[in-house]
Amino acid sequence: MRATTILTALVLLGACKADHSLGALGPDAAADTSLSTSPGPDLSTATSSQAVDVEPLGPLGPVESWTGWIENFTFKSGSDAITFSLAFDPNGRIAGQVVFGNGTPPPPATDPNAGYPDDKAMGPVFPIEGFAYTMVDGSITSNRIRFTVREHEPWTGWCALQTPPSDVSSGNTGCVLAGNGGADPANDLCLVWPAGQKFDAPVKVDCGKFFLCTSGVCFCSPTGCRLRAAEDQTAWGTDIPTMSFDMAYSGTIAMGDVIGVGLSGNVYFTKDP
Repeated sequence: MRATTILTALVLLGACKADHSLGALGPDAAADTSLSTSPGPDLSTATSSQAVDVEPLGPLGPVESWTGWIENFTFKSGSDAITFSLAFDPNGRIAGQVVFGNGTPPPPATDPNAGYPDDKAMGPVFPIEGFAYTMVDGSITSNRIRFTVREHEPWTGWCALQTPPSDVSSGNTGCVLAGNGGADPANDLCLVWPAGQKFDAPVKVDCGKFFLCTSGVCFCSPTGCRLRAAEDQTAWGTDIPTMSFDMAYSGTIAMGDVIGVGLSGNVYFTKDP
């Protein structure tokens, strides 16, 4: 949909209730900091968007909750719903969360040697329905809302559980040994032949972990492992998967698009009462 069409539609849809103020929700807005399928976290103590902003956020206004959908797309559960909640400081910088679909968020990761949240997945899957993704690089003006989510965020806890592999001091920043890999379907395992090792002595690895580690989700150093960030200069480069929302809004209606890896399209939202 072209921007001119979107803006024209916004004027028509918002004319009946022209509320151009920012932060229209009252003090009874939801304040739940747990992962939920209904965003509405207490954002009053947020300092930045996952430390992306150099300066901390200023005092945040009331929480706004929005409910909408993505055009011609359904998630695994069959839902097309997207919900988000946000609050913003006097400079228009945002703290907030985004939830996709209607699924139940997975429990925290506890096993570093198995894939997460689905041990059978061949690498990270986006989105994890029900997970509350953190907004980063968010901003709001009188007629535009923009923010981004990081697609690998659900693996933050899983990466923190990983033990750096023995060759991390040799430049490997992944969470399994570097080398050649293969599958052992009969035993439901994957095999890694470390560089310079004989092929008759492979290291056995759970396939769920193998595919996550070799996809570059985690970054390991001699001191530990964490979620890979854009500033990590590695063989995987700096292309950290993100999904960016850019919407024009008027009153209680917002329209625009979302662009990401494997999920792009027009989005439509209504501010919750």
